[in-house]
Amino acid sequence: MGAVFVLSSTRKESEMGEASSSLLARRRAYRLLGGLLVEGIDSSRAAALAQLPTLCEYVDESMDLDELAAQHYSQLSHELLPFAGVYLGHDGLVGGGAAGAVLRSAHAVVGIDCPDDPSPDHLGQVLRLMAVLVDAQLDAISHGDDADARTLRHWQRRVLDEAVLPWMPPLAAALGGRSASLWTRAIEMAIGVLAQHRAEDPGLPSVVGNCGDEDSLELLLDQPGTGLTTIAAMLTTPVRSGVYLTRGDMAEVARRCELPRGFGTRRGMLEKILRGAAEYDAIPRLMLELDGRPW
Repeated sequence: MGAVFVLSSTRKESEMGEASSSLLARRRAYRLLGGLLVEGIDSSRAAALAQLPTLCEYVDESMDLDELAAQHYSQLSHELLPFAGVYLGHDGLVGGGAAGAVLRSAHAVVGIDCPDDPSPDHLGQVLRLMAVLVDAQLDAISHGDDADARTLRHWQRRVLDEAVLPWMPPLAAALGGRSASLWTRAIEMAIGVLAQHRAEDPGLPSVVGNCGDEDSLELLLDQPGTGLTTIAAMLTTPVRSGVYLTRGDMAEVARRCELPRGFGTRRGMLEKILRGAAEYDAIPRLMLELDGRPW
């Protein structure tokens, strides 16, 4: 009996050691990628990235930190907008929707201040939150507190299911056709780390709200009184249209159709393009160009 107990205890300790090693690696990945996406690159992060096969090619001796900083702003603050509210909210606003509420609650659970710049639904902020949740889980495991460890796993699952993974497919699709860069590769790696985390959790996915409660795009388009402002708003709201139109996408479509593209918000740009297409009898051509984009 004693020998069986010793073997059982040794096996359990070995399994706990393997689990802790996996959690430590996950925490490091979340911290590194979260800081990179929120704050950009510095010398210490460059040293860490140099050890990663996917990202090391962007941090060699010839890298230009100023150029990388400009890319960081251009791609993550102007083009891709990696915020849950943009993809999941019916109004398409940063920080809005159910995802923001879940993330604020998760910050409260671990007793840390919820960030507001950038908003907590920014992908980088979410990764940082996941690092804190995993770190707290490791602490609970080290103290033998199974109840706390279960609670922290539950919150990791809830953040993944309700605030992150639902908008990873359209974010990944928005990366398609874009030139590879440190930032697109970092986002791809973050998506992979998050997906792997969820795949290793045996719990069933949480049930999230039905996106069909609001008037559908098809219904609005069938109404004679629907104007171009409303159509532009619907087409630039991913939860309504099913795609994410970047400014670059719209600029390319406008160029190919020889239409003015305008400036400002994505909605404003698309409305300007739609009005130009209507004025120059180019709506059919515009629809063909939009339909032909690599979503």
